[in-house]
Amino acid sequence: MIPTASKLSTYSMVIKDGKRSRITKEDLCDHDWEFRFTITAPEYWRNLDPSWKHTGPAMRRSGITT
Repeated sequence: MIPTASKLSTYSMVIKDGKRSRITKEDLCDHDWEFRFTITAPEYWRNLDPSWKHTGPAMRRSGITT
């Protein structure tokens, strides 16, 4: 929410955004993603995931690339 926008303006932006039919690069790259591999992933990849080894939380990756 934009702190300076009115409630009606914010609501209108949310409705308009909800009608989009395409995902944008900004949608994917504006936050960190948390994920873990499933049992169907090869063992090599699961071994890279700390949550599978019980040594840490699920992996986090930034959507921002350089």
